[in-house]
Amino acid sequence: MNWVGLDIGGANIKIAGVGMEAVEIPFPMWTKYQTLPDYLRRLLAGALDCDGIALTMTGELADCFQSKGQGVTWIVDSVVNGAADLPVKIYRVDGSWCGPESAKENPLAVAASNWHALAVFASRFLSSGNGFLIDIGSTTTDIIPVSNRRPRAAGDEPVTDIKRLAASQLVYTGVWRSSLSSLLSEVEIDGNFVPLANELFATMADAYLWKRMLPEAVTNRITADSRPATRVCASQRLARTLCCDVDELTDRSIDSIADAAIFAQRQMITAAIQRVVSDHPDLPQEFVVAGSGSWLAVEVLMELFCDSKPVVCRLNQILDEPSCRSAAAYAVMQLANEQIVPAHEGLK
Repeated sequence: MNWVGLDIGGANIKIAGVGMEAVEIPFPMWTKYQTLPDYLRRLLAGALDCDGIALTMTGELADCFQSKGQGVTWIVDSVVNGAADLPVKIYRVDGSWCGPESAKENPLAVAASNWHALAVFASRFLSSGNGFLIDIGSTTTDIIPVSNRRPRAAGDEPVTDIKRLAASQLVYTGVWRSSLSSLLSEVEIDGNFVPLANELFATMADAYLWKRMLPEAVTNRITADSRPATRVCASQRLARTLCCDVDELTDRSIDSIADAAIFAQRQMITAAIQRVVSDHPDLPQEFVVAGSGSWLAVEVLMELFCDSKPVVCRLNQILDEPSCRSAAAYAVMQLANEQIVPAHEGLK
């Protein structure tokens, strides 16, 4: 079989297939959702020699949609349209597959299911099939306990994002899109604590760009001010969080803003990992890390468990870098091709 994996998020579209390089494409759903059908038609035109499209999504949560149900319907119809006559199957949050009509009839069964697919795929890299997946992406962090090669869901069925949030298995912070004002209330500048403007002036990408922890991306304009993701523009956005132009601050002051934001995010992720691991004491301290912020996951784990020396498997050392960044798309592609999970309702 030769299924192509497609992961449609709120900020990015990711596609992976056998014999093709995985691709992550910026796509701000909240402003461009109406162009999704035509965009997918062009994107999938180069993959129409495959057996079908395996879909997972989180973009249904974008606030351009009045409900997750409306979002699921729009995304599913857009993919079916773009896939021409190819079959489309959608990964469900219980680990089974369904077809487009079933997905639209029961949208909560397919909404935000990509974490489950990635955990099932990642479990093969845990020596006993038990441990944890940590996926730090552009927007969110997933901390998933894995038992007997299956995700151990938070709360009773059905699994929902609110249950995952409550259990710290979903943390709404990532290395790109998280607003600085969501992490910091003030920052120390020249011995004085200065409150941050409670506005979307800068994101974590700016902190990491300034500290040279993320590569510049001149063509990427999914930033707070829609200007390029460069270090110069990042410094200007960081200065704005203190209601300043960049020439009103020293490089040391901009360092202070970036360092404080990075520290706050690390503390947030550290606390969530501590909680999830302590909630599952029967699982070994063995981790698979993935996502565009996988390097951050490794740093947090090495500091948090420095005495016990956890086993950490970096997905980017197994897959190539594009596949690692598009890990959920790669996962549904692999699961579809291997038929790891059963079909649901005949893929109607």
